[in-house]
Amino acid sequence: MKKILPLSLLLCILIGQAWAQTCTTTISTFPYFQNFDSNAGGWVSGSLPGASGANSWAMGIPIGAVINSAASPPNAWVTNLSGNYNNNEASYVQSPCFNFTNLIQPIFLAKIWWNSESGWDGTVLQSSIDNGATWQVVGTFGAPNNWYNSSNIGGSPGGQSIGWSGSGTTGSGGWVLAKHALTGLGGQANVRLRIAFGSDVSSTYEGFAFDDVSVMETPSLDLELTAFTSPVSSCALSAAENVCVTITNKGIAAQTNFPVSYQIGNGPVITETVTATIPPLSTYTYCFTQKANLATPTTYTITATTLLPGDGDPTNNSATRTVTSVPIISTFPYSQNFENGNGGWRSGGTNSSWALGTPAKQIIQGASSGVNAWVTNLTGTYNTSENSYVIGPCFNFAGLSIGDPDFEMKVWWASEAGLAGAVLQSSIDGGATWQTIGTMGQPNNWYNSSTISGNPGGQQQGWTGGAGGTATPPGSGGWVNVKHRLTGLAGQPDVLLRVAFGSNNWLAYDGFAFDDVRIVDNTNNLAINSFVPLMQSCGFGATEKVEVIIENLGAIPISNFHLQFRVDGGAWSAPATGNNLMPNTPTNFTFTQTANLSAAGPHSIEVRIVTNVGIDPEMANNTVIYNVTNTLFNTIPITLDFETPPTSMNAARIITNAKSSINEITGAGNGTGKGLVMDGIDNSKWIAPASNLDPWIKNADNFSAVYICLTPTNIGSDSLILTFDLKQLYKASMFNTNFRVTVNGNQVGQNYWPPFGGYPTGTTAPWKTIKVNLTPYKNKGSIQIGLESNVKEEYANGNGTANVIDNIQIVRVACSTCVGISENYLQNNVVVFPNPSNGLFNLKVPTTTRNYSVEVTDLTGKLVKQQTVTNNSGTTQLNLNGTAKGIYILKIASEGNVATRKLIVE
Repeated sequence: MKKILPLSLLLCILIGQAWAQTCTTTISTFPYFQNFDSNAGGWVSGSLPGASGANSWAMGIPIGAVINSAASPPNAWVTNLSGNYNNNEASYVQSPCFNFTNLIQPIFLAKIWWNSESGWDGTVLQSSIDNGATWQVVGTFGAPNNWYNSSNIGGSPGGQSIGWSGSGTTGSGGWVLAKHALTGLGGQANVRLRIAFGSDVSSTYEGFAFDDVSVMETPSLDLELTAFTSPVSSCALSAAENVCVTITNKGIAAQTNFPVSYQIGNGPVITETVTATIPPLSTYTYCFTQKANLATPTTYTITATTLLPGDGDPTNNSATRTVTSVPIISTFPYSQNFENGNGGWRSGGTNSSWALGTPAKQIIQGASSGVNAWVTNLTGTYNTSENSYVIGPCFNFAGLSIGDPDFEMKVWWASEAGLAGAVLQSSIDGGATWQTIGTMGQPNNWYNSSTISGNPGGQQQGWTGGAGGTATPPGSGGWVNVKHRLTGLAGQPDVLLRVAFGSNNWLAYDGFAFDDVRIVDNTNNLAINSFVPLMQSCGFGATEKVEVIIENLGAIPISNFHLQFRVDGGAWSAPATGNNLMPNTPTNFTFTQTANLSAAGPHSIEVRIVTNVGIDPEMANNTVIYNVTNTLFNTIPITLDFETPPTSMNAARIITNAKSSINEITGAGNGTGKGLVMDGIDNSKWIAPASNLDPWIKNADNFSAVYICLTPTNIGSDSLILTFDLKQLYKASMFNTNFRVTVNGNQVGQNYWPPFGGYPTGTTAPWKTIKVNLTPYKNKGSIQIGLESNVKEEYANGNGTANVIDNIQIVRVACSTCVGISENYLQNNVVVFPNPSNGLFNLKVPTTTRNYSVEVTDLTGKLVKQQTVTNNSGTTQLNLNGTAKGIYILKIASEGNVATRKLIVE
């Protein structure tokens, strides 16, 4: 009976037969060298069994954007000579057979260049002694001489996870020499080597290249200066620091009585003799008798070298260490803006992308002050699988025995929300352990997350968000000030602070930046945070309340402090006394004495803390000035055309919030003069209005207003009319531009918006004249008129959203039974043409029984022309020939009624 093998088993057998191949050509002469310039030298490429992605290996001239040359031109092996490797690739380049029968400890060397997706795609060197049936990884993660930099490559090169992986700062950055012993392969007659590559399902780069492969016997004489054990960067290093190095005997003969040296920078070379015996493949730590003088706070470069005569591999004889003698900061307040260098701050960690300079990234751009800031990569993204930090100088808080100091800095974060972020930490044991400063949700922009999976500083609290597919938590949206008390650190003589950053192994974005670091002892630091605004919009009296918010920024209560105020630079009030102000509790302080703001016009109230000179560590926060305008008009007419100081916005009460502004802008008016622009500041918290009421109960930060107060007298039976010109700019949605008029706090008339869908193509937003009847309010004493705006975005030189106002007038209109011309009729029926002109204008005025007086003034109020127009309905000529080009104000009056126009002479 015939046995029929299952198809799967048959395939496995066939694959195994194809994979395990007997050597036909064997290399047994050493040292071996292959640079692939003549041919492949018996090296061949292929795909591993089950690979779904195609093999991209090729031998030739690399011309990629990153890997763009051979180590020794012209040829090298590379995963795609001119582009990227493939997704789901599982490929290799396999060597010819080596016969190591006569070698005791063979060594592998090659020039390599890697540029792959960090943590996901990578390359490994493997060996086989059974014709490729099984493969073993050569070396381990973290071994010296540019050996593997990753131990968790998701693409599984050669069916495992160790190898070379990364790009940017985690890539090789060019051709580097990799070297490792082929441990256990000495004496083997049938050895194959392969460079195996693996990638995952997405995000391909240029990959891996190798060239100049060497295999040789370990020299009989080979000492390697493996590493420094001391000195290490620390606070205020001394003039007698130990210099200790680890020496490895890589040869096959024991070594003793050999010279070794060290040199600091370009200083003298210190040479001593090692008398100990180091057996083959053993290590020994040698400490020089002569100490190193590192007392000056700076960064030192120390190079140590073994000087064994006849050393077979001089490439491993030297090692270099950079050591910083970190300055000790004992004087406070401390501030550092990095404009004159790193100031003792230095970066480190795994896959660190930190750099000091001018950020020029997609989101994070520019320093907070000056040109320099610390940032995770100046121009690109942070690295995946990053666990890095920037550590500061040593802080001596021994003199701060009363209260803990406060730490603040400017920060900007834009990292993958919840997956990458930064944290501030402290250490009092030289960096052996670190404690996180503060917790999520504390005030002053402190941490916004407690679940950052990137584990900055080995924990999960910190600042995160602003990039990637998750909207929350958000990024900072720019430079913001963060502040926290360094709790428990007062009295500590040796404190280290660090900004730690952590990311996952997936995507990377801009990251984190910091600048303007400040540490201050806030004991006795009493600050005036703000003036409590006066609630009424106008119509101030002689007994207005003066109230400020004060705060004790220190850690102990403050008693017996005094405050004063003055109005408009006058005499200071009598000192008002406060007591027992607890730390970190903003408190309202109200003077018993009041302020006299009854006079119409602008006022300033200045408040100061007194009796604290020489005690308060920060005098700059002891004063606040509050400016307010009492816009109280009692004569009619009222004109605000924004062309002269008396008719400017300073004559009104201006209210703006955090995301709004009001400005007079030349060229924005109804003509070529100035207009009043009421716009917003775009932000992610804007909520699109959904009803007539919504614009005024939502988006409070975008609200702004112009308030005018008047106390009309002797109006009698005449009417009182408000008119002004309004232009509303449209962008994206009509509901992004909202406007209304209020009288005495109540809305009068409609909400004003641009038309649905915007203005017709090719047209600009038109001006329209708004008229409001104030007659019902004329006998109620004071009238408060509000022109209120709620706008989403910036004016942007006329390309954004805004409410633009010009030619505000409040006029008295005579009753219909009176003789003469009513003011609104006069204002609406005066015709000036042409306008602009070269100086010759025509005036047409309504018929009346009396004459008109005509005055023309420039924008400073200087009289330019004066004449009388007779009582007819014809046309009168106004000749301004000879006057300078510019804007002038025309005023036409009759019986106390006035009309104004802007004249433009070209």
